[in-house]
Amino acid sequence: MTNTWILVADRSRAKIFHAVPETHPPYMILAEFEHPESRQKAQEAESDSPGRVQLRGASRSAVEPHTDRAHLTAQHLASELIDYLKSACQERRFEKLVVVAPPLFLGTLRAMYTPQLQQKILLEVSKDLVGLKDADLQLRLADLLSQK
Repeated sequence: MTNTWILVADRSRAKIFHAVPETHPPYMILAEFEHPESRQKAQEAESDSPGRVQLRGASRSAVEPHTDRAHLTAQHLASELIDYLKSACQERRFEKLVVVAPPLFLGTLRAMYTPQLQQKILLEVSKDLVGLKDADLQLRLADLLSQK
């Protein structure tokens, strides 16, 4: 096995592990990212009601945002993760990358991959594992890597 990093994420938090060649769990945590606002319900996060528009001769109606808040916060975390990984890729801190995320967030990450980062992807797993207890997560990650 080569020098491999493992990104385990969902839309509100992420962990990056280092799976050093010839080692077994527990893998060392290199970085953790937290976006608690992504877990808030919409009414908790919204500070005011949507804007209103009044057209001449028409009744007033609410103006809805074009992109929902959950998607925006997911994009914010994904951008932060990709920036971190791009920098580490340029510094050659890892050779291969395993990405584990729920389907929608995995799609958000994929849309931001650079060609250099894309070449490092060893495996993508469309599952939500970030909420597992540390011991269970470590075992699942070891199982994923043993299959590659």
